[in-house]
Amino acid sequence: MRAMRLLLLDLAVHAAPVAALAEDGALRAFALGARNEHARKLAAALETLGQEGWLAKLDAIVVGVGPGSFTGVRLALASAAGLIAVHNTPLVELSSLAITAAQTARAEPVWVVEDARAGFAYLGCWQGLVPVKEEACVPVAELPKLDAFAAHEPPAGIGGKCLPLVRARAEAMRMLAEEALAKGMVVKRFPRARYLQPSQAERNAA
Repeated sequence: MRAMRLLLLDLAVHAAPVAALAEDGALRAFALGARNEHARKLAAALETLGQEGWLAKLDAIVVGVGPGSFTGVRLALASAAGLIAVHNTPLVELSSLAITAAQTARAEPVWVVEDARAGFAYLGCWQGLVPVKEEACVPVAELPKLDAFAAHEPPAGIGGKCLPLVRARAEAMRMLAEEALAKGMVVKRFPRARYLQPSQAERNAA
């Protein structure tokens, strides 16, 4: 497969990456800082890439579609949708839990458990792009007993070993994206979020 020019977006976790992958394989990452800075810094990063003429020449936009931060997921997807509308860029969707699993650099299936707040947790098990266990949002009290799992923000009080995330998130996205592109997992539409649960605002309105 020829080298491709990709934009990588994932704001589902606090360590949110925005990265540009050039044809020569160089990965250019933009740090977004704290969550309350994500919108401003993402806009600045995209403006920089746009002024350089980079966004008009993308082979694909790669987006982490959740589950994770509602605000972060919506921001990433809205940014991707805007670029797709303007440039008709192909899309690769990645589970944000699969990205976390890939950060462990393990070949075997990896469980991922992330705090979903209000006594719930996002749970999934991934081996590369293959979902070994269907993702779900479950009460923390009902989580299975796991010897080891990966997480950025594990729920309080769960047992098991939290695996080290040895691979940068942007690099993990790059590896999954290259695998997805090689398998033809590219779509021509706007990205679809994977929330797995209603937002707090939706709960309050119910």
